[in-house]
Amino acid sequence: MVMMRDPNIVQKKYLTKIVSNIIKKEKYHGISKVEIFFVFGSKVRTAMCDWVFGMKVYTTLPTMERVQLVNQLKLEVRRKTDSFFKQSFCCTDVVFETPI
Repeated sequence: MVMMRDPNIVQKKYLTKIVSNIIKKEKYHGISKVEIFFVFGSKVRTAMCDWVFGMKVYTTLPTMERVQLVNQLKLEVRRKTDSFFKQSFCCTDVVFETPI
């Protein structure tokens, strides 16, 4: 018998790969790492977003710079996921951590 994988876990893995590739760009040099710490799919098709997720962003940038950079990152993630999955993804939680 084949075990069905939890769709939230599967999407988390895909989203992690997408974000990891995006932050390799030069404009994101101030971000050392991003962890996706949750992904949940909506059970209601009329919801604003098909999926919601949270990111933990590791950076030493000052507050204003990191907020602007993360807003750009969220927009780029949304564009990539919308075009790749043909579903909407919304980042609902961002936590900042200092890299070790």
